[in-house]
Amino acid sequence: GLLLFGEVAITGIWALADSSPTDAATHVALVSTDGNGKVDNVLDTATVLLSKDADLKLLERTEVNRILHEQNLLQAGIVRAEDAVKAGQLLHVDLFAVLEGATTNGRQASFSLGLVVFDAKTGVRYADTALTGTNAVSAATAVVAAVRAALVKSRQTPKDLHTVGLLSVRNADLPRQFDSVCYSVGLLLERELTASPGIAVLERRRLEQVNRERAAVPNVEGNPLLSSLRVMQLDISRDGDGLRGTVAFAGMDDSKANKIAAAVPARNPAALARALAEKIRQSLHAPEGDPTDRTAEAARFHREYLLLLQHRDFLAAVHPLDAAIALSSEQTSWQRGSEEHSSELQSCQYLVCR
Repeated sequence: GLLLFGEVAITGIWALADSSPTDAATHVALVSTDGNGKVDNVLDTATVLLSKDADLKLLERTEVNRILHEQNLLQAGIVRAEDAVKAGQLLHVDLFAVLEGATTNGRQASFSLGLVVFDAKTGVRYADTALTGTNAVSAATAVVAAVRAALVKSRQTPKDLHTVGLLSVRNADLPRQFDSVCYSVGLLLERELTASPGIAVLERRRLEQVNRERAAVPNVEGNPLLSSLRVMQLDISRDGDGLRGTVAFAGMDDSKANKIAAAVPARNPAALARALAEKIRQSLHAPEGDPTDRTAEAARFHREYLLLLQHRDFLAAVHPLDAAIALSSEQTSWQRGSEEHSSELQSCQYLVCR
């Protein structure tokens, strides 16, 4: 997920102890990007729940805020994997978790939360999921469960945890107006794979940076991330009236793997992403994750679209909008809202998926 800080105040940061032979716990910074009172209540409740765990050590938030502000980490407006890595270096934490809020506008407005947890040393994403709850306690319980699940991932060996990165998405033979739809399959696929307890994802922007670092210092065997990372290249093509996706895997050591393909009878990017994720999990012998709340995930993607529009990043905004509509096609207001920016969005279509 995209996480915007800029004008949004951080309402809370906490940490857990470091992972080492003398200290079995792991430092985790939990950050809220939204000043919404509902998010604050959830975060406060989650803090109380986490403080009851003997393995947790809370970090004083004012000092963390001071460090982040001094380093201008909050001024860029967008927090990505590389920002999580920088925060990890500054705060001396191992995991960087971000709690976000989203409001769904439909027949009945609802509020959902999203949680993204990064490895603060490598930028790998251990969690990227919507969290639902009927009140602050149930939502906070979901936050705690997601943080602990990410913690379990972070402690797995490369044999048990598969780290993947989507390097490219290509429109093979569909009309050019489907370019952004192809890219949305990639976004949805990343989120589907992250849900598995046996898979972690390195986002595309960070993967490109890792590739540049590898070119400068090509020591794959000495870098645990590079030695375990599997790079994915995704091609989207027509399959009758439906879609076909083909994923080709390659290791950072230039090793190759068999291609994985899946097809769906309709041109539905969400259905194709789910089908591909299932095939990939089977190939990697990775367990299936808990089912996601499609409505809540759609709200998160739409929130990302709106935030990108605020920054006038129309090229990037196209993709989460398509992902949101794919997950919740009944949200006609989202489609009408996109028409207000149709000229800017359409001008970006030919630039993607190349």
